[in-house]
Amino acid sequence: MPDAEYTILLRRAAAQGGAVFVVADRRGDAFIFSARGLRCRLGDRMGYTALLPTLLNLGWQRVPIVAPYSLAGLHGLLAPLAA
Repeated sequence: MPDAEYTILLRRAAAQGGAVFVVADRRGDAFIFSARGLRCRLGDRMGYTALLPTLLNLGWQRVPIVAPYSLAGLHGLLAPLAA
């Protein structure tokens, strides 16, 4: 999916000083995204909505919704944090 775009929904600090995002694709499917790429599908919009209270209780933080990013753009956001 080279033209896939993802909107960042949540952010969490990672153990080694980086960050991890929960992102949603155009269909509303939510995924965990780290410096290693898309790691885990959390479900569709309804599944993500059901998980949201738990994620917030675990320390994830909401992110203001802005324009979607490509996978390369998401990696670019995490690159300064990993350095």
